[in-house]
Amino acid sequence: MRMNLTVFDKPRSGTYKSARYEGFGMVFLEAMASGLPVIVGNRTSIPEVVGDAGILLDPFDVDGFAYWMREILSNEDLRIKLFEEGYRRSMNFSWEKCAGRLLKSTGRF
Repeated sequence: MRMNLTVFDKPRSGTYKSARYEGFGMVFLEAMASGLPVIVGNRTSIPEVVGDAGILLDPFDVDGFAYWMREILSNEDLRIKLFEEGYRRSMNFSWEKCAGRLLKSTGRF
């Protein structure tokens, strides 16, 4: 199963994605940096990227995704909490930090 849905109907926006295989998770960082709550599969690198700033579920848990979509759409306090935590989490990642760590790890910094 693969599901990818982004809703841009503020204030009911969100990014919801379920996949068995996923790369780094740039989509989720962009969503969190934009103030969108995220519901994502708990496989690969995604839990490390999203941390506690989103809802992580088994990617095959269709009922769980439906439940949390309804919760986010109907619960303003939850949306605000996920927005704040997601935005804060997204600030841990930047191209500058990535380049600095790469240079440091190669001994050229």
